[in-house]
Amino acid sequence: MPNIYTATLKNRDISITPEQLADFKSLLRFDDDLKSRVSDLFYLDLYIYSTEFSVNPAIITEEIINLENGDGQTNTKLATEFRKMPLKGLWHKHFFCQNFLAQNIQIALGKDGIEKIIREVLEESGKSHIELSETSEIARRVINNPLNKRTQNNSLTGEWIIFSKHEGKNYYLCLNTHNSGDENIASRIKNHCISQFPFLVSLMIENV
Repeated sequence: MPNIYTATLKNRDISITPEQLADFKSLLRFDDDLKSRVSDLFYLDLYIYSTEFSVNPAIITEEIINLENGDGQTNTKLATEFRKMPLKGLWHKHFFCQNFLAQNIQIALGKDGIEKIIREVLEESGKSHIELSETSEIARRVINNPLNKRTQNNSLTGEWIIFSKHEGKNYYLCLNTHNSGDENIASRIKNHCISQFPFLVSLMIENV
């Protein structure tokens, strides 16, 4: 075990001691079998999301418990297998929190969504310009409707839980953003997870 963990964020480096990480891990209600299938890198990522980005770790652990129970119990997209190198054979599952509200609204609205909503409200009111009385209705259609639709369709998106399947069980490797890049994600897994989960060797070598 290293004497200290370091992570580089956009504007600074941070350091986490093994004691800090151990204290954090003790707060997570995973049974012993599940704990044995969660990488140290995953725990470190979860710690950083929690302490540096104010993401409630329960949101992420809920998705893991959901995966353990067969998926489909939350409002996020079902887990998906990567089909392209260098992550082919690994899986990802979205988790969602308030940090990703804008992203989900933008996806649901599409390119011309706001313009379309404004046109509809103007047509319904029979006016050629927006008045104060129409602003609340526009806001409702721009914010509430898209989120409600994506929630009902179980298609909320956020960031990724990266995991592997082995002998009928899930092994949780790391957390990553959509824009991290597949090569970067693969490199993190090769550098930090193979020693803990040797079965990854054949999979990751094939994906070089």
